[in-house]
Amino acid sequence: MSPVSEKSSSDDGIDRIISSEALDESKVFASSGDRLIEQGSYNIAVYMYDEALKFAPADTTILLSRSLAHMLSDPPAINAAHNDVKQCLELDPKNWQAWQLKGDLLMREDNFKDAEPAFRNAIAYSKGMDKVRAQRSLADARSKAGAAIAVGSGTTGLRRNASIVRRPVPRQEPDVVPPAAAPAPSETQTPVEAVTTQLEEVSIRPEDQEPAPSQRCESPHYKTI
Repeated sequence: MSPVSEKSSSDDGIDRIISSEALDESKVFASSGDRLIEQGSYNIAVYMYDEALKFAPADTTILLSRSLAHMLSDPPAINAAHNDVKQCLELDPKNWQAWQLKGDLLMREDNFKDAEPAFRNAIAYSKGMDKVRAQRSLADARSKAGAAIAVGSGTTGLRRNASIVRRPVPRQEPDVVPPAAAPAPSETQTPVEAVTTQLEEVSIRPEDQEPAPSQRCESPHYKTI
């Protein structure tokens, strides 16, 4: 009679045989990784999960834990986190935590559009408070997606306005009226001669002249006594 070995089957039909000893080793490393995540030592936790997956490569729980550690490590290893989530969904397409973590990773990349279907799948496969969490994540993704579209539209409008070249309007100076020039003196006359000529041209009427002394005696108002 052949010995009975522990089997782990996945939804994709692939069966992996894991010995009891290997399973125990996997749990030891995975537990260490969980404690390190709680302490915030994400980079060291990744190493522990690496060791755990050597003994249980198809353990979706360890894959998701390592994906979370990759996402929170310094610097974040987003691509490695995506790879773990992808592998987990290949093993278990209805794993709501995998869909939730995929949406969280896409949100960190500001890919709100692709995060929405991931959160919808998380809602479909979750229950109770887990479903509430997925619903909140979906609402947050939709809100940020709408805000990103609004900001993008505003930026496009600013770029369009900036592309319009506005020519400066020339400054209009006020019209300056030059003072009237004085008449130039005759070329044949000096300035003094010109003034004398003007005085000579003034005519004096006889009635404006003051009477001579001889004429005053003849006036009835000046009779000689």
